[in-house]
Amino acid sequence: MSEEGFEIWDYITNSAKRRFDYSTLEEQFSFDSDWADIILWDVIVGFAGGKKKDIIALEIHTKLIGPQVNWEVKNILQFLDDKEKLFQLEILASRMATEMFYNGGKPAIILTEMTRLLQ
Repeated sequence: MSEEGFEIWDYITNSAKRRFDYSTLEEQFSFDSDWADIILWDVIVGFAGGKKKDIIALEIHTKLIGPQVNWEVKNILQFLDDKEKLFQLEILASRMATEMFYNGGKPAIILTEMTRLLQ
C-alpha cells in the first residue's frame, strides 16, 4: 500500500477510535500496539465487505492464534455487538475509498472525501 493509502487507512481507523473505548482494546494487545489497529481495521473492512459478525469473529480469532493471544470467539462476538452500528460512517468510508481506488481515484482526493465524510 502506498504512503497515501496508509494515510487514508489511518484517517478511517482514527475516526473509529473516537467512537469507543479504544484504550481497552489496546490493553489486550499490550505486547504490540499495532495489533489493536489491525483488529479495528479488520472489523471495519469486514463489515464494509458485507461479512457477518460471526465470520469476522472467526477470522480475528484465527489471526490471533499466531501471536498466541487468547481472545475467545464469544468475547470477540461481544466486542463486535455494537460495532457495525457504531462504525457505520467508517464502514461507508471504507467502501467509498475502495471504490474510488478501484476507479482510479487519486489518493489526495480520496483522503479529502474521507475527511468530509468523517468530520
